[in-house]
Amino acid sequence: MSKSKAIRRMLAYLRPHRKVVLWIWAMMVAGLVFSLVPPYLTQSLTDHVLNPVFPRSVDERLRLMGWLVLTLLGVQFFGQALGIWRGRMAVRLGQQLSHELRDDVFRHLQSLSLRYFDKRPAGTLIARVTNDTQALEAVLVESIQIFFSNILLFIGIGIVLLWMNWKLTLLVFIPAPIVLLLSKYSWDRMMNVWRRAWHLHNRLTATASDSLSGVRVVRAFAKEDREVERLGKSSRDVYAANVEAEHMWVTFFPVLFFIMSIGNLIIWHVGGYQVIQESTVGAQLLPNRDAFTLGQFFTFLGYLTQFYGPLQFMSRVADFLLGSLAAAERVFEVLDTQSDVTDTSKPVALPRIEGRFEFKNVTFGYEPHKPVIKEVTFSVSPGEMIGLAGQSGAGKSTTINLICRFYEVQEGEVAIDGVNIKEHEELIEKKGEFHRLVQMQQEINKIIEVTG
Repeated sequence: MSKSKAIRRMLAYLRPHRKVVLWIWAMMVAGLVFSLVPPYLTQSLTDHVLNPVFPRSVDERLRLMGWLVLTLLGVQFFGQALGIWRGRMAVRLGQQLSHELRDDVFRHLQSLSLRYFDKRPAGTLIARVTNDTQALEAVLVESIQIFFSNILLFIGIGIVLLWMNWKLTLLVFIPAPIVLLLSKYSWDRMMNVWRRAWHLHNRLTATASDSLSGVRVVRAFAKEDREVERLGKSSRDVYAANVEAEHMWVTFFPVLFFIMSIGNLIIWHVGGYQVIQESTVGAQLLPNRDAFTLGQFFTFLGYLTQFYGPLQFMSRVADFLLGSLAAAERVFEVLDTQSDVTDTSKPVALPRIEGRFEFKNVTFGYEPHKPVIKEVTFSVSPGEMIGLAGQSGAGKSTTINLICRFYEVQEGEVAIDGVNIKEHEELIEKKGEFHRLVQMQQEINKIIEVTG
């Protein structure tokens, strides 16, 4: 599955919650606007209050400082209040999405045939329902929100920097080509590494689940050491994959941030030189002149710090996104799997089921070209009792599985009262009543285990 398709399918889960999402995003944008105010007020504090030669009295500067500090306090208060409100709404939305994802995956698993479960350990499927759906909830609510909020902040601060001093702003982008080339080279490689790590982690979960659920069998055959060795191998594989992934992570982003910091050092050198030059001619003492003052320089540096901040946040979002895309592939693999036991579109209604079972030239194998039973034909009259005998693997349990329609026959048909079981309206619409056959299968399996 392509990354874009996986993302579109994940976003589809947000559509029923459009109003909540719009409220969250509106508060996010408002919070971004509040975050742009403090650096702007820094310029007034530096040039109009702290500048000792500013042409105003001490009382006027103190009064202005008081108003500016109160404004900063109000901006930070409302910004934090919006953040808390938005966070609480996001938590509720996230848990709702997680519930819906778990419900969809588990409901779809219930519709699949036993053939699907035969090929997959229970622990792997448990991981699909729990861990993978939780990862999708994290990316839908947290990662995407942080990603777009930081993109908006990045664009907004870029515009402000260009407005303040476009020449200095252009110098900030000197390392950009190197950053883009490095990101393009590393992205696909990290995606593959994280996908492998998540796959091995789910295999470890499946191994532990299978071993613990079958602990009685393990003890009965004294295979404790074998199970410890098997789990240890899976754990070592997870260890190696996680080390490789984390090594790439802790190497790539420090290098990336170092390259970006070169732009910051250039700004300190060039911008500082401009301030010193203006100070030399006395320009900084006249803040109303069209000059790059010390306050503007500090404000520019403040915005520059915020300008690099979104890149750091987006790097962590990339971490979430890498793992979540891998989880999305596994979840959608389950949801896209179609059961090989399908019901007919026009079932036959029988007023009363007598209970005459018939196998008509039935051929079936758990593997397509390895039949367990081949061209079997027999019938059982209502009230008649028969016995199935044979060595292990002869098809005794398979016969019961086919009667219960846990599997679809490959050739021939299984009929009840002369009608193919896949065409029985009662069995299709009232599958819950089939529990008696399931109980019968369980009892027969017990007899088979005792008698061999």
